[in-house]
Amino acid sequence: MSESSECPLFVCSDCEQASALANELSLPLAEPSSVLPDNACMLRFDASGLGIEWAGRKQNQRFVVDFTDPVWRQRRQRGSEMLVKAMGGGQQRQALWDLTAGWGRDAWVLAMHGYPVQMIEQNPVVVALLGDALKRAEQFGGEVAETAQRVTLIGDRAESVLAAAAVPVPLIYMDPMFETKSKKQALSGKDLQWLQRLNSQTADADEAGPAEGLTTEALVIEALGRAEYRVVVKRAAKAPVLVADRRSHFLSGKAHRFDIYGLKKLP
Repeated sequence: MSESSECPLFVCSDCEQASALANELSLPLAEPSSVLPDNACMLRFDASGLGIEWAGRKQNQRFVVDFTDPVWRQRRQRGSEMLVKAMGGGQQRQALWDLTAGWGRDAWVLAMHGYPVQMIEQNPVVVALLGDALKRAEQFGGEVAETAQRVTLIGDRAESVLAAAAVPVPLIYMDPMFETKSKKQALSGKDLQWLQRLNSQTADADEAGPAEGLTTEALVIEALGRAEYRVVVKRAAKAPVLVADRRSHFLSGKAHRFDIYGLKKLP
C-alpha cells in the first residue's frame, strides 16, 4: 500500500513480526523512538495484537480489531439480529460471502449465528488487521474459536473474487458504506474513522474502486449473476435502492435497511 500525504503509514520495528508485515504491505519500518509527522500512522504489535495508531500524538487513539470482546457474546445472545433475518435465518446456514468486509463486524455476527462466512476485503492494511484478529480469536478457545473457524479471509477486489467463482455462491452480502465522499457523512466512533481514512487512501490510489457511484450498482448486478439464493445489500435508511427492479423485499430500522434480492427459495 502506497503512502499518502494525508496519513503516511509506517510499521513499528519493535518485534519479529514487524519486518514481515512491512514487506507484505510495502511499508517502511520505523524505530519506536523515531520522530514522525503528527499525521503519520503506525502499525504496531503489542499484547493486544496488531493495531493502528497515530504515530506523533500523545493521545494516539490506537485501534485493534478484537473478536474476543465480551460485547460480541451479548449481541449473539439477543438472537434477533435483523441482519440474520435478512439473510434468511432458518435451520440450514448456507455459505455466505461478505463482499465488503470492512472491520468484519457483520461477518462475525453472521458467523456467530452459524453461517460459514468468507470475508472479502481489498484494503491490505484492513486485511492485515482482520487476519491478526482472526488468529487471536482462534487461539482464544471456546465459542470464539468455533466462530473463527467458520470464517475465511480473502484479500482481493470483490469483483475479482466473484469472477473466479466456479459454482454459484449461496448467499452474498454487501455493505457499500463508502460509495460516496460526502463531507456530511457522520462518523460513528474511531473504528469508522480509521476505516474511512484507510479507504480514502485506497480511493486516492485507485479511483475506480468497487464502492463508488455506479460501480456499486454494477457490483450488485454482478453479485446477482453469481448468487444462488439471495443477495442482501445494507443501505442507509433513506438511500436510493440499487437495481430497484430486482429487489424483492427489505427490512428497515431507524438508521439503515437491508435490501433483499431473492433469487430462489432457501432450503
